[in-house]
This record gives sequence, structure tokens and C-alpha cells, in this order.
Amino acid sequence: TKLTNSEPLLDKTTAQRLQSELANGLAMPMWTDDEGDVLAAVDDWQDIMVEIILDSGACRHVMAGESAPGYPVRESPGSRRGQNFIVGNGERVPNEGQMILNLETDDGAPATATFQVADLTRPLMSVSQICEQGYRCVFEESCARVVNKDDKTICKFQKDGQLYVAKMKLKAPDRFPRPS
Repeated sequence: TKLTNSEPLLDKTTAQRLQSELANGLAMPMWTDDEGDVLAAVDDWQDIMVEIILDSGACRHVMAGESAPGYPVRESPGSRRGQNFIVGNGERVPNEGQMILNLETDDGAPATATFQVADLTRPLMSVSQICEQGYRCVFEESCARVVNKDDKTICKFQKDGQLYVAKMKLKAPDRFPRPS
């Protein structure tokens, strides 16, 4: 169903209270519009396909908050310090916090990853952060693989032009009821 009325369903005070309850685990996630107005409470999750770029120049996994609707953005050490990310053109982009995402790789394996939130056009997965977690990244002509200590491939990024891209399913946040 599509909402045709541009007015928010909840007033600002109620929306702020519900967003606070969401952050504290007391409410279900909500869909919001670009201004942060709550449009509707969500009790049924639909997986979202997300394209994530494997980036050897990124210091942390980073994505825009809009790329993971329904996931709360929480304060992170970097956002508390007023940290910025420096993007390819030299521009500084503020760290807005972090999200802990439930993902599913192309072979159906579950994965949890912490992404810093910043206003980027595409989600980036950091080679450095992956390696800090005890995995290796193996780059080949047609793909890049994330490999565990037992030499098992746990995630594949297909080469697309000059980028290595993985298509992952964004699964329901922990507070959503899981489909049976």
C-alpha cells in the first residue's frame, strides 16, 4: 500500500518518544520519511537486497542510514568524537553513529556486521576491518573472497568493472518477529 497523504501519521512528540523507545528496545522499528517523521510502525519484515563494495581504502564498514531501513542508528565512539570520513574527492563526511546489521551472504550463510553510518552513495565493506576480525581477503581476476582461518570461503564479491561487489540480503533487525 502506498501512502498518498504527505502528512506524517504521528506528531513530532509522539514520533520522538517512539524513536527513543526503539533505541532502548521498547518499540518496534518504524518507517520514516526524509525528515524523520514516522510514517508507519512496521511489524512485518521484507528482506532487502543490498550491493556492498569491498574497499581496501576504507578504514571501517560504512553505509548511509537509509540503506538499512528499520535498523536503529546508535551513537558510536567515532560519532561521539565528531569523527569524519574522508571520501575519494577529499570531502569530509560526518560519522553519524553505527548500525549492527543482520545479513545473509550469497550462499545463504548468516552474517552480522557493524557499519558506521555516513552519507555515502554506496555501502562499503572494509578489507582492514575484515582482516582485524581474523579473516583474509583473497583478490582474484573475477572475484574477491573473504576466507576464514580454515580456508573456507564465507563471502564472495564478484568483479564488476573495477569494483568487487557482493549482493547480500539485509535480514530483519533483532526486534522484528522472524518469519516462520
